[in-house]
Amino acid sequence: MAHAGRIHLTGKDAFDREIENDAFKGSPTVKITRMIEENDVVTAEGTVRAEWKNGGFLHAVFCDVFEMERTRIKRLITYQVNLKEQAPDGAGSA
Repeated sequence: MAHAGRIHLTGKDAFDREIENDAFKGSPTVKITRMIEENDVVTAEGTVRAEWKNGGFLHAVFCDVFEMERTRIKRLITYQVNLKEQAPDGAGSA
């Protein structure tokens, strides 16, 4: 179920299918830049880069908030900001 940039997924298989999205070639490159844990909440910040099948790349930053229960993910909230694509020479802005 999607609402104005919001997606609701249930279960590990649905989450895996979204990560391995058909709009992209291969798997995304995900880098975690910071992780914070407090009680049953884990927050991870990072970057993601993926190649679109129709050309170009997705460059984004994200913040994931995992609510845990008995060592399992109970709820995941993700905030993602897509950045502008960089020119081939590395020039460009976010």
